[in-house]
Amino acid sequence: MARTLILGQRRIEIGRALQTCMIQKGSYESTSVKDIARQAGLTTSLVHYYFNSKDKILFFISDIALHEVSNQLDELLHLKNNEDRIVLLRETLFDQEQNKFILMLYTLSLSMPEIKEMIIRHRNEQIEAIEAYFNRKTHFTGDPPKKAKELLTLFDAILIQSALVQSDDIIPMIISIFEQTL
Repeated sequence: MARTLILGQRRIEIGRALQTCMIQKGSYESTSVKDIARQAGLTTSLVHYYFNSKDKILFFISDIALHEVSNQLDELLHLKNNEDRIVLLRETLFDQEQNKFILMLYTLSLSMPEIKEMIIRHRNEQIEAIEAYFNRKTHFTGDPPKKAKELLTLFDAILIQSALVQSDDIIPMIISIFEQTL
């Protein structure tokens, strides 16, 4: 059990190292396994022990990053207190590393079908979860599938915008739009 935990932690460290290198170097293509190993504090042969290719590292960490974004959106939906929602939205908006990585994944999806399929799968899961949330709300009168797609599109736009520009000025506007959608 402990060995499995260590293996999982090491794989996450390697994935995070890839994420950091991509952001620092500006692209997936300019990031090498040697860069990843250096960032993770490992040798390249040890990186290859855990992953047999750079693409496998990318797929692994992309799935984790997309799950993290899904979890943030889910948490935003279920927060009752508006101040707590504002704090979480601010944290999400100012998580430059996460948001730049997500933007890079969207860009990579244009040339990597596996990434595109992963993003679409995560989007579909998010839409289903948001629809279920709206269906559980007794006072909701709109069209749950339509509102779910609108809310997810808004959230994606927020992440992409915040990857490009960090500004406290947009937070009140985003909160207003978010509240209107809910």
